[in-house]
Amino acid sequence: MHNFARTVAAPAAADVATRAPAELALATHGLERLRPVAAQALRELGDGPLQLTGPVRDALDAGRLLRTGDPARLDALEELLRTGAPTNLRSMGSGPPGQPFSSGELFRAEAVAADGTSVSAVVKSADAGAPQETFGWKFGRALGIDHLVPAVGRRPDGSAWIEFRPGVTLREAGVVTNAQLDEALAISYLGDGSLTPAEAAQAARVDRQLLQATDYLTANIDRHANNGLVDVGGSGRVSFIDFGLVGRGARAEGGSVISPALRRFQSDAGDGVVNLDPAVVRYIERRLTPARVEELHAEVYGASGFARTTPDTQGERQFLAARNPRFREGITTRLAALLEHGGYVASPYLGDALTPVASPTRAMEVRGFRNVMAARHQFGFGG
Repeated sequence: MHNFARTVAAPAAADVATRAPAELALATHGLERLRPVAAQALRELGDGPLQLTGPVRDALDAGRLLRTGDPARLDALEELLRTGAPTNLRSMGSGPPGQPFSSGELFRAEAVAADGTSVSAVVKSADAGAPQETFGWKFGRALGIDHLVPAVGRRPDGSAWIEFRPGVTLREAGVVTNAQLDEALAISYLGDGSLTPAEAAQAARVDRQLLQATDYLTANIDRHANNGLVDVGGSGRVSFIDFGLVGRGARAEGGSVISPALRRFQSDAGDGVVNLDPAVVRYIERRLTPARVEELHAEVYGASGFARTTPDTQGERQFLAARNPRFREGITTRLAALLEHGGYVASPYLGDALTPVASPTRAMEVRGFRNVMAARHQFGFGG
């Protein structure tokens, strides 16, 4: 799926792949001057287990992140997205020529409260993955990463009103590897001057690992460099967008299908092995339980009062697949394995929720790839 916040001309893949983290394209002078500071702090942090200090440690000890939002404020934002009067509704189109959005036509609008408070939003219809967008937001909020994913309010007509966040795509900003993502996140923390460079590097690594874990646990196969944003003209905030394909990478045995694009953000190491820092694993265990996963799934897929997806459409088939208890059970299975092993294996093309393979072995990769492609055609995604 394409970036729903804005469409940009992506650099050639070869150019992006060879960029160094030092070439991260930051538009404003204030952010540009922070780049070498962030890069040096991350080098000094190294690859060993995190030794958290100061406010980063204190926040995790309290079961939250430094930028986890106030629950009352987040509730108010959700309510505004759900109920605010729609104004200035305009089409964002269906994608560039030859590359249509797989979610169909998208819209921009403002949601305005009675007191004049407003929020800009991207609007997706029920058939464009609105329930999955809602689930992705609720899951991110449960993990305390609401600062990294846009809020979503689901309306009675079934549409998802998604908080609009400004920025260019990760790809356009030159962020296509773990190291570059760490650097962009560190810069976003350094911008307000509240953290030392060492603390900003720590916070960045925690954020990045939680973003990775979110995509793994929800079996989101659509995390690529066009589905993330960097606010290069402002705060430097990093946001992961587009959860319309959560559940599409699930396997019956609880693993996850990870596309090559997503694997770039999942691990810079070989074999797709992702090791999480012990502090991050403890944090996930504290924030997320099988019971909480069941609640989140029921809040979205067991909710009443929302218009249904259109029968015999791609949106309907996606909705039914994600509503299936197997999707929820897959999350809890992956969560248990992550907590037990302190990480996970992001296996490429080892099957699909619709056509699972028997076991995650390398010998099955080719058959798994074919299964994924067959499932994509079944859902109408194309090649």
